[in-house]
Amino acid sequence: MDVCNHCNKNAVNVITKIDGEEAGLCWSCYNQIISEELGVELTNEMKEVALRDHAGVLRRFSITQRLDPLGIFMEAVEMNECGYAFAVHGELDDDQQSLLQKLLDKVKAGLAESYVEKDAFPNGQTYHSITNDHFLGRIDHGGEHDGPVVVIDGKPYTWEEVGEMMKSYEGFQLQVKIFDMTDDVDLGI
Repeated sequence: MDVCNHCNKNAVNVITKIDGEEAGLCWSCYNQIISEELGVELTNEMKEVALRDHAGVLRRFSITQRLDPLGIFMEAVEMNECGYAFAVHGELDDDQQSLLQKLLDKVKAGLAESYVEKDAFPNGQTYHSITNDHFLGRIDHGGEHDGPVVVIDGKPYTWEEVGEMMKSYEGFQLQVKIFDMTDDVDLGI
């Protein structure tokens, strides 16, 4: 683990240049430096939240925030590899409590619907299928898998596994759209 060059205790989250020198900073130190430059302070004290998903499973999220000349970014990332992740973006002068509430609402909405169901054939062999002819997911690093994965319902699936779930749609049309993590996605269904 690389340690922050500024505080020498937290893990590095961002690499930047300070006085012409490359520096690895934790979010706290990065935000402090940007705060001084922009004259904006972060007011959110929430670091974690736990919410139940569509199946009643308790999901724990780490809340991070980042100041940037482009605005304030807040992110809720599930505390396990390749789990759920949600983000919002606001302007520098936006009400930060409202921005946090927007993030929490986005997490609740994202946890409310399930896109993949597990079932079994009469012979006992299990399979996964897409529910309601659509899904919303996130492309993530492979972790223990080779190559990227698609995270659906907080679970990583390889592209081959997604392809297996889509076999029943052979001959159908498909629309794929890519959105930034901070965008609000309306499935228009």
